[in-house]
Amino acid sequence: METTLSNDEEVPNIETDVQGKKSIKYWTVDVEDENGVIKKGETLRLRDVWVLPHGSKVIVPWNKEGQPIDEAGGLLGYFMGLVAGNFKNFPISYEKWPLIPKEPYKNDAFKNIIQRRFKVDDNGHKKYILKNLGRKWKDDRCKLFQDYHKPELTREQNLALCPTGKGVTLEQWATFIDYRLREKTLKMCEQNAANRERQAIPHTLGSKTIARKKHELEIANKRPLTRAEMYPITHKRKDGSFVNEEAREKSHLGRVRGMGFGVCPSQISKSEGTSSSSSLEMAHVHEELAENKATISLLQAQLAYFVKHYMGGQLSDDFPTANHVAAGSEAPMQTRPSSSASHEPQQNQPSNT
Repeated sequence: METTLSNDEEVPNIETDVQGKKSIKYWTVDVEDENGVIKKGETLRLRDVWVLPHGSKVIVPWNKEGQPIDEAGGLLGYFMGLVAGNFKNFPISYEKWPLIPKEPYKNDAFKNIIQRRFKVDDNGHKKYILKNLGRKWKDDRCKLFQDYHKPELTREQNLALCPTGKGVTLEQWATFIDYRLREKTLKMCEQNAANRERQAIPHTLGSKTIARKKHELEIANKRPLTRAEMYPITHKRKDGSFVNEEAREKSHLGRVRGMGFGVCPSQISKSEGTSSSSSLEMAHVHEELAENKATISLLQAQLAYFVKHYMGGQLSDDFPTANHVAAGSEAPMQTRPSSSASHEPQQNQPSNT
């Protein structure tokens, strides 16, 4: 069988999947050969993708938000994990993903590794794939340091632990260690760890993406699902409880939640979910107003001080109060007399002359 492997490319030794479990999963996908003939329902393992016949590609369906879905989307995700985790493709000596040159690294990985095996385009698909690779590279690079660097050892002893099996050269390993041990980097990593601790809201889908789960549910229910519906589904346990208190608090609308990786706010229609969630939004507004009564009272006291000193000390009966604001009523403020009026002589007043 003729494969798509180049002379310097070899099939990875895939003993486990990207989560460290035994790689025995089969994916049911459609494959298009070099003549454009589509074979539906092909069952492939992750390893099989590397040795597809020349010109054959897995067809990946995408949703309207530009995310891969179905079984092929899952297979692509696992495959990208292997690509990002091989540091021959993206050296760890670069401090950040944006600093890795498009040529040869990013474009080569997309065109000669991924696009040769998956039917994806050079526009939106490529943008998503490179963004996803960057996130995986960052996570794998961080894990590499945790697994192979020993803080109790000297620099020379740690250099001897270079993970060459991960595609890392000694020179890259030395550069990476020196970067990670800089004071500025240590502070940044400490802050990042603290941020992750505060923002840790795990979803309950395992390795399945939110986009794939949403697509499956929409097929089963024969209708679109809103973000308001998806967020609880992806962040609740089987018993119906949220994974943690933060997930429960953030289950209201207002953010791009329940959509998964790769979606930005500009892609989401403002009208989506309006009819099904308007009552929830109003309840949230009233809750916030109730919580802010103390602030409203303070503002009212400040306004009263202003009136006392600059408006003659008189408040109109219809001056807005905390109750007006909390109830959502509108009460006009008393109009302040013009500065010129205060200097005009009053009729029937005796003259000082």
